[in-house]
Amino acid sequence: MLATLVLGNVVLFRVFHEDNFLTMAARNIGPDRSLVFFGSSRLLYGIDPAQYPWPNVSIAANYMDLMSAHELYEVHADRLGGMKLAVIELDVATLTYDTAAMNPYGLLDLGQRKVAPLGAWVRHFDASLHRVLAPIFNWRLTPSFVESHRGRTIAEKEPLDAAPGFIPSTVTMAYPEFHAESDVQTTKEEMAAAGEAVQRRNLDAAVALVTGLRARGVRVILLRFPLEPALRKLYPPEWHELVRGRLLELGRRVGGAEPDFWDYSGDEAFLPEEFRDSDHLNKRGAARLAAVLTPRLQALLK
Repeated sequence: MLATLVLGNVVLFRVFHEDNFLTMAARNIGPDRSLVFFGSSRLLYGIDPAQYPWPNVSIAANYMDLMSAHELYEVHADRLGGMKLAVIELDVATLTYDTAAMNPYGLLDLGQRKVAPLGAWVRHFDASLHRVLAPIFNWRLTPSFVESHRGRTIAEKEPLDAAPGFIPSTVTMAYPEFHAESDVQTTKEEMAAAGEAVQRRNLDAAVALVTGLRARGVRVILLRFPLEPALRKLYPPEWHELVRGRLLELGRRVGGAEPDFWDYSGDEAFLPEEFRDSDHLNKRGAARLAAVLTPRLQALLK
């Protein structure tokens, strides 16, 4: 583990873990990957690469937005010459997040070498200390930083087999109504803080990403993940409208055929015990999602 301290507008405090779920995913990128996933922590918990029968890689991080998905694609485009199908998470999260401010570590671990302004690093200084000290003092970590520890989540005390871009959580959520209410409130606060400008930049990035992929002959699928039943009931209707509106605008701007949109946010087949919290699948849920997606992907990867 290497810690660096650089003053100025570069990095305030950087902790680099040689083997975590993100660095392993970055090393797993290669020209044989015919299927590539882009998205947020929903991918880290909900897409198990081992469940899909094609060479694939998941380029995902906590708080991943569409701006970062586009930037990371450009960083690794030369290593993805064999990509035939790209699955991109399109939801309120990826449309309204600002990854550079919320999780610059994830971008660096995935190979993005642009750095955030000093203010963003200051905001994450405490999180960096947790990354250093938690293994020593067995401190509890929030799920946001769980992927930095190979083979184990200190926050949950559950054993994990490290996998590129995947956290196979065995946790089943307790008190779903409480967590759903908290998630809705938190998302509202994050959306208000980000503002309309961030949404526009994310949509611009989605247009550039889809256009660039299509220019290389890559088929694009836009994916919306299942919601835990308690969260599904509390989900504000205007958020569904936001996603649909941005999808229509994306389709108009990229031209040609409208991108495929696979929306599982209302799918009632996913049970409460298949979620680790109100917003993420656990290992059982990831297996169910793979069983649902594989036949549809198979039809496109013939």
